[in-house]
Amino acid sequence: MKKLIHFVHQAQEARLALTANMESRFSDLVTAGKAGEYPHLVEQFKALYDACDATLETLATRLAAAAGGKAASKIVTSIVLEERSRGDAHLKVQVMRQHKSVAGAAGEAGVASTAEALAMVEANEKAHIVSISELQDELRAEAADLDEE
Repeated sequence: MKKLIHFVHQAQEARLALTANMESRFSDLVTAGKAGEYPHLVEQFKALYDACDATLETLATRLAAAAGGKAASKIVTSIVLEERSRGDAHLKVQVMRQHKSVAGAAGEAGVASTAEALAMVEANEKAHIVSISELQDELRAEAADLDEE
């Protein structure tokens, strides 16, 4: 069971690298003024995020089948749900960043309200990140309990 939990952490590390890559590609699009290509970028990465979710779901199923693995399985399932919500929130952050950039470049009066809206969606994403971190801590505690048994 510890090996399965280790694989969960590896899958989460892969997701972090994937998110960093997407963020870099998004920045490249914005810098190049190619915002129209954003939907295509999202579609490219959606398949990769779906693969991360599928891996975690498989690990949750295997943990549930292992002796004493029900609690760890529930935590991993919660991580998947939080990651999906975090991913949706991150897309909203990126769209709001685009709107703020366009509004600022055009010298529009709505820049302040756009900045406010951006702060709200960023706070939502951060709340999901904190929740995911807490779930990962719970999973580490489950693994530590296995060492004590």
